[in-house]
Amino acid sequence: MKTKIYLFSLALFVFQMGLLAQSFSFSYGAYADFNRVVYKPVGQDAIKYTKSSDVGIVLAPRVNLFDYDDIATLSLGSRIGLGVNTEKADMRFQFHAPVLVGINFGNASSPYARSSTGGFVEVGYEFSRIIGNNPMISRDGIRYDVGIRLSYFELSFHQIFIDDKINAFGVSLLYNYR
Repeated sequence: MKTKIYLFSLALFVFQMGLLAQSFSFSYGAYADFNRVVYKPVGQDAIKYTKSSDVGIVLAPRVNLFDYDDIATLSLGSRIGLGVNTEKADMRFQFHAPVLVGINFGNASSPYARSSTGGFVEVGYEFSRIIGNNPMISRDGIRYDVGIRLSYFELSFHQIFIDDKINAFGVSLLYNYR
């Protein structure tokens, strides 16, 4: 019940922010995600590592709360990923839906930006099929124009924090169309 109230409150907040927004961005594309997960099994002192890789599609709605010309934006958004894990047969289907606050600059920072390169820094919370307790996530990366109208590659690095420690880190490669 708490999760439903939380999600409803979040949706209402995003809707209100959308009314106040200066612009709205939406992109979609394909992604490949490569992670290394750090964990400590219950009752053991040793730290263990496991790999996780998945490929899939991403939908990325973003409300730009503040636009600074064509240079930068302050935004609230998500990167909803639906994919298939290529490493683990027991967790084949993947679902990620982080809620992120970020600063975007250059390429794809706003619907009006025409730069060939850009980047972003984002922080928020991850809602995932794999990680059940909604950990904090940080993402940063760069965007490159690929020469095809309104499309770009994005290389991003992310860290997932559980219990004040980095428990997963990885790299994502996305091809987006906006």
